[in-house]
Amino acid sequence: MIVEWVLLFVLWAPVVGALMLRAAIHDPDRSAQALAAYVRAAIFLHALALPPMLVSYGVALLVLAGFDAALLLMVWAARRDEQRLELVLAAMRDPARRDEGVRAAREWLGVLEARRGASALRVDHTLAIARALDEMGRTRDAEYALERLPRTLLAPREAARISLAIALLAVERGETARAREFTARALGRAPLGAPEVSTARAVWALLDAVDGHARRALIGISRITGVLASPLDRAMIALARAHVLAGRGEAHGARALLRELDAEARARAERLAASCPGPASPLVHGLEHPLESPYR
Repeated sequence: MIVEWVLLFVLWAPVVGALMLRAAIHDPDRSAQALAAYVRAAIFLHALALPPMLVSYGVALLVLAGFDAALLLMVWAARRDEQRLELVLAAMRDPARRDEGVRAAREWLGVLEARRGASALRVDHTLAIARALDEMGRTRDAEYALERLPRTLLAPREAARISLAIALLAVERGETARAREFTARALGRAPLGAPEVSTARAVWALLDAVDGHARRALIGISRITGVLASPLDRAMIALARAHVLAGRGEAHGARALLRELDAEARARAERLAASCPGPASPLVHGLEHPLESPYR
């Protein structure tokens, strides 16, 4: 009877852990990343139980049960941290509680900074808080939060994510030199095949197009592979191509290309066109159903 209960726990514990993790994180991108990390950890720990199977089936079950219990404890701790982050973000997005939310965000980042071995969690939460600050118009505060992270001590991909976030904030302020600097850092640290590589190349191509380097911009775009799931990536690539076409006097083609963007990507493109003006910027703001912009 005990063996059956242990076997049942071993079979269902990973599923329960995944469901708990998915329910705790509401942001789709962060949820997908957390679940992918959880699945990798579960596979690794279960693989460690293979050698005990050569000795005894019962011993292997006990080892698996111990690993699954450890995974559930980790998920429970992650769930608690995610709930804390959700409360912080909710306060930051509430107009009546923004100052309270900013104070809570600083406190939470301080808690994460004091922890050891929590670099990936700290990066995820810092990026989420930086996005919220940027949405509030507090770009400098967002950049300060990102720069507090010790990029030299982070894993290569985590360091690339932070550098890329700083580069995008610089793009929003029209600081192209700073944007290039941090985009280069992101490209230097991001592993091949990571989605950050495509985003960084899209940033570089957009900057080339804005600066009038049409050929370099098109070569950079041609090096971007895979499906672009991010509206920001689609916006940057379309805007870079539109700048090139508009610079050649092909306004009709540039306008048609921009009209193909979905609503979210078009909104991103308009924001980028306002912060880093180029030949196609007036065309972005002249599309059907334009958003508020300095060109109207």
